[in-house]
Amino acid sequence: MEKIISFLPAQFQRENIFYVEMTGITYPDKNYRITRACSDIYCIEYVISGKGTVTCGGQTFFPQKGDVYLLPPGMRHDYYADAAEPYEKIWMNVRGSLCDFLYESYSLKGRFYFENCPMYSMFYRFLNFYSGCAQGTQEITAQGELLFHEMMADLYHWTIGMEPREKTIAENVKDYIDLHIDEKITVRQLCKNVGLSPAQLNRVFKKAYGSAPYQYCLSQKLSKASSMLRNTSLQVREISEKLSFADEHYFSSVFHEKTGMTPKEYRNRAGKIKSDE
Repeated sequence: MEKIISFLPAQFQRENIFYVEMTGITYPDKNYRITRACSDIYCIEYVISGKGTVTCGGQTFFPQKGDVYLLPPGMRHDYYADAAEPYEKIWMNVRGSLCDFLYESYSLKGRFYFENCPMYSMFYRFLNFYSGCAQGTQEITAQGELLFHEMMADLYHWTIGMEPREKTIAENVKDYIDLHIDEKITVRQLCKNVGLSPAQLNRVFKKAYGSAPYQYCLSQKLSKASSMLRNTSLQVREISEKLSFADEHYFSSVFHEKTGMTPKEYRNRAGKIKSDE
């Protein structure tokens, strides 16, 4: 059984540079097997539990919990689940010139198997991100490219003995907020992502960052709003909409409460300071 999220090339603004064909989770099934005679994708997988067998580039590996394998295009891919302990894994199939560039730049060519590589949170972030934006076209391009770049860097660091640090729950929540700051983000949604109650999430996040997730999210939205007021000609209403505030009045009220100025006063003051300089 599998949970699969698939995309069309048209959903990516630069599909020739980076395109996620599919990503998902495969749950234990002793009959699971994939064979590609000559693959045209990068297949990257993290084993959550169980065992499997992978053959690529004339080499055979036996990945188990905590292992990662990266199967590049232009080769035969053959992998299957162990009959006694079939594996559960998070995976992605990607392609594009960015993948080629990072694969070469991080000296990963010829490296197919990364044993005991602590990258579960990175794979989870990737899957969770694409689960939440399957209908979009803009966000999945830029942010997706950054996530993939981070993943390739982590694999490189692992090959040279620099262990990628497993991110904490608080860090994963912070990353999610930062990646989705233009959207409406609810505490309920954040709790669902990490499997905690609101009270638990607030406690964990506040211990790490000194504020509750909602307060951090609001602070980030207002920081971005301030930048837009200083550097764009967007109307206050447009900024409110872009940052998914309930309405212009609520945005202006919150902005005034936190800064002591209305958005218009802030913009006028910022403009005056620039002209004085």
